Amino acid sequence: MTGVTVTMNTADLRRLTVGLENAERVLAVAQSRAINRVAGKARTKLQRSITSTVNLKAAYVRERMKLSRATPAKPSATIESRERSTRLARFPNVQHSRSIKRGRKPSQLRRLKGDPLRRISPGRRAAGVKVKVRKGGGLKLMPGAFLIPLRAGRAAGGNGFGIFIRTGRGRGAIERKYSMSVAAWARALADDDDFAADLREQIDEAMRRQISYEIGRALRR
Repeated sequence: MTGVTVTMNTADLRRLTVGLENAERVLAVAQSRAINRVAGKARTKLQRSITSTVNLKAAYVRERMKLSRATPAKPSATIESRERSTRLARFPNVQHSRSIKRGRKPSQLRRLKGDPLRRISPGRRAAGVKVKVRKGGGLKLMPGAFLIPLRAGRAAGGNGFGIFIRTGRGRGAIERKYSMSVAAWARALADDDDFAADLREQIDEAMRRQISYEIGRALRR
């Protein structure tokens, strides 16, 4: 797991709570609630930024981003993301194929029955896989790649397809291909200057509102 941590400076807040009964407790509660509010917003913003950048479903990203909340005793919250790489076949893809009728004998063509599972018509052969990782672009061809149904997983009858390439001779000389992990996408977006500036602005506003609410609530008691 890797994470983004949200904390805050309490110097100004301590000056605001001078004279309040149980000022330390009020400050600790206000601080932890404000941090959690901001961390929740940051997680949502990261999730939406990822799904608007790459072709991953919101549920998939959401399941792989967990929020460790702040408490009065631990005034920091962490957004943790899964480091495991994303199966490339999870993105929109299609098995590319080519016709091989020219120069082939009828007996050879009869053996080329196609593959309905991969949508390869009779008389055609696999010729790479087209994948679309990022939003806004087209499918990109991976020459020599091919789809193989996966047996492992929770889905009935298997777990979809994997995109593989050959690494040598022999049936087992293949390698499954992956893309960046959710954590890597989150890091790339969180390090962006525009994203960071916008997040800081949201943090400041959320902090002011939450602290004002907590202090006002304490004063009314």
